[in-house]
Amino acid sequence: MCGICGVWNYADSAPVDRAVLRQMTAALGHRGPDDEGFHFDDAAGLGLGFRRLSILDLTPAGRQPMPNEDGTVWVVANGEIYNFEALRDALAARGHVFRSRCDAEVIVHAYEEHGPECVAELNGMFGLAIWDAARRRLVLARDRVGEKPLYLYDDGRRLLFASELKALLAGATIRRELDWSAAAEFFAVGYVAGTRSILRGIAKLAPAHRLVLESGRAALTRYWDWLPAFRGERPLRRRRRRGALPVSRPARDGGGGPHPAALAAIRPARQTAAARRHGNRPTRGDPATAESGVLRPAARLDGWRAGRVRRRRAARSAHGGTRNFPRAGDRAAVAAAAPLRGPVDPRLDAPGLRTVVPCLPR
Repeated sequence: MCGICGVWNYADSAPVDRAVLRQMTAALGHRGPDDEGFHFDDAAGLGLGFRRLSILDLTPAGRQPMPNEDGTVWVVANGEIYNFEALRDALAARGHVFRSRCDAEVIVHAYEEHGPECVAELNGMFGLAIWDAARRRLVLARDRVGEKPLYLYDDGRRLLFASELKALLAGATIRRELDWSAAAEFFAVGYVAGTRSILRGIAKLAPAHRLVLESGRAALTRYWDWLPAFRGERPLRRRRRRGALPVSRPARDGGGGPHPAALAAIRPARQTAAARRHGNRPTRGDPATAESGVLRPAARLDGWRAGRVRRRRAARSAHGGTRNFPRAGDRAAVAAAAPLRGPVDPRLDAPGLRTVVPCLPR
C-alpha cells in the first residue's frame, strides 16, 4: 500500500507551494513508511507527492514519481499491476527502455504507447496520476472495481487529489462541512457509495473511470464496464470435452447467456448430485415426484436455504439492522441508530444523526 497526492494550479500556473505538498504527503506516511518523493513542474504549476511501501523493486530505481526516458512523462501510482510482466515484455519489444523492475514504470511507457487509453490495458488494483509535461495534460484513473481510493477537490482555480481525504485537509484551506446525507448513508450501510465523500466539495473518482484535464477542459470517461463481461461466450465452471454441447447462445438466436441445450444438460447432473448427497426421498402423496425421486432433494435444499436467509435477517434486525453493529445488548446505541435503518434517501437530512455525531470521539 502506497500513497499519492498532487496539486495543479491550472488557472494561473503558479508554482506549487512546497510546504503544502509536503504536508499532504506527510499525512500519507502510514501508507508508505519506506520512502517519499516529489516532482515539481513550476512552469505548469503542478506538484506530485508519493509515499512508498517497497514491495517489488526495493532499490532506489523504483522510487516515485517515476519519469520516462526524457523526463516528459511522470507517474505516481498506488496499488499493483498484476500483468506488468507481460506488458513490460511487449513494450520492450517495441523499443521502450526500462530502468527498474517496478510495475509503475510499465504505466509510464504504456502511456507513451497508448496515451490516456493505456489504463484499459492495466489489470490490477490502482489509483494513479500521469503528468504529460509536453501537452500539459493530467490523467487520473482508478481501477475497475475501486479497490484503491482517489479523492478530488476543485475550487475553480486548482485541483487537489490524494489517496486519502486527510491528505487534502492537511494541505489546503478546505471548508470542512459535513455532508449529512452521506453521513447517514455511512451509519446505515457502513460506507458512502458513489462519488460523494463525507465532506461537501470533496468527491471520489468513480471506479473504472479516468479523468483527463487538458487545455482548460476536463473529460471523464468510463474505460470498463462489468456488464459486457456477462454477455457473449462464457465458459462453464468445469472444462468441457471436445464435441460437447455449445456453451453460449449463437448470435443469430439473440446472443448472450448460456445455450439452452447446455442448461438442459446441466440440470439433471445437478439434481443427480443433490440426490446422492441427501437421498431419494419421494414426496408423500405426490406420484409424479415419487416416480422421479429427484425433485424432493432439490425442494429440501431450497427450503433449507430459505430458512437460513430468514434466520440471518432476523438476527440482523435484532442487532439494529446491520451486520457489524457494536453489541446486541447495547440498547442505547440501537435506539440512537433507529432513525438510520432502512434505505437512505439522499434528500433527507437524517434528523437523528445530528444528535449522534456530536457524541462521537474526535
